[in-house]
Amino acid sequence: MNAFATEPLCGKLSQSSSESGGYRIFAVQEVLTPDDARTLLALCESGKLHDVEKWIASGKSFRVPPELKKTPLGVALETGFHSLIESLVRHEPDQSVKNHALTTAALMKRLDLVELLVS
Repeated sequence: MNAFATEPLCGKLSQSSSESGGYRIFAVQEVLTPDDARTLLALCESGKLHDVEKWIASGKSFRVPPELKKTPLGVALETGFHSLIESLVRHEPDQSVKNHALTTAALMKRLDLVELLVS
């Protein structure tokens, strides 16, 4: 296990590699209501960077219900709006969402987005 391996959506304990053998608890992010999720996705689709940044600053969740089959980061990738992608990836707590975004950018053959996601 890596030191402080993150699992932000499951709230599990993860042992650190420190000699004290301490544990770290990760926060569980709430799933948005379908209406809130649609609002966030619409902001991303329309490239409303400042509104998305306000959403982030307010501490609201990014977790979209699975039935919507989209993530804010995925929608931002579709638009190709670099500043929006940077902001979302910087604040996205779920590594699997980031990994999926990287795979999507590679499949889109968008080297600029791949570089943005790994920097």
